[in-house]
Amino acid sequence: MPEVPDSDQPLGILPRLIATLVSRRREVKKLMKDKSATPEELALWDTKQLALKLTANSMYGCLGYTQSRFYARPLAMLTTFKGREILRNTKELAETNQLRVIYGDTDSVMINTNTDNVQEALKVGNEFKRLVNQRYRLLEIDIDNVFKRLLLHAKKKYAAINLSEVDGKYVERLEVKGLDMKRREFCALSKEVSTKLLHEILSGDDVEVVLNKIHDYLRELAQKMHEYAIPVQKYVIYTVRRASKAYSTLMLW
Repeated sequence: MPEVPDSDQPLGILPRLIATLVSRRREVKKLMKDKSATPEELALWDTKQLALKLTANSMYGCLGYTQSRFYARPLAMLTTFKGREILRNTKELAETNQLRVIYGDTDSVMINTNTDNVQEALKVGNEFKRLVNQRYRLLEIDIDNVFKRLLLHAKKKYAAINLSEVDGKYVERLEVKGLDMKRREFCALSKEVSTKLLHEILSGDDVEVVLNKIHDYLRELAQKMHEYAIPVQKYVIYTVRRASKAYSTLMLW
């Protein structure tokens, strides 16, 4: 494992390039905070910031890919090693400050703030952000989301009620990562049912009430399916097998 360069050493080509991409993304994200921005502008800026993020992240893959002109296996190993080390240290820092980390993956940690107040949650998050960022010179952590409720299914698979500020008020939005309903090889009906069930599970209602609602919904759905009352288009699964041609498959239950 190579040693990490001294902090006073001039930045090389790739670090300078990545720093430029990160800086440009930060500027685009600032634009997205403009209250007067149109939906079209927000969509354009979101696409730009995502493109910059993916380009910067791809540098790591270039370091580990043998056919890349930037191939440097020791540096790819060092990147992975330092990422693990920083994530582990961040978890330990949270626990030292009596914060419970309920999930962490690659470059993030999810912390239970033990409060049902958004402002209090943000206060805890900002304080922890300050503690983490003062440890590093070229690394910066930020608050991405405030989740009201969270359903952890497996690694990189979860659903949550995300609180986002709109016109000075916090609105609830379902956020899903990695679950089957996000994949293309599932029909519209399957995704529709999954969304309905997640909303019920994350509603905050009493467990028995939620279970009864889910059972009633599924019984009604099964009845409609047996009566052929659901449009056949909702059973269609669209999959892409070649870059130039798309196939559709019909699955009947």
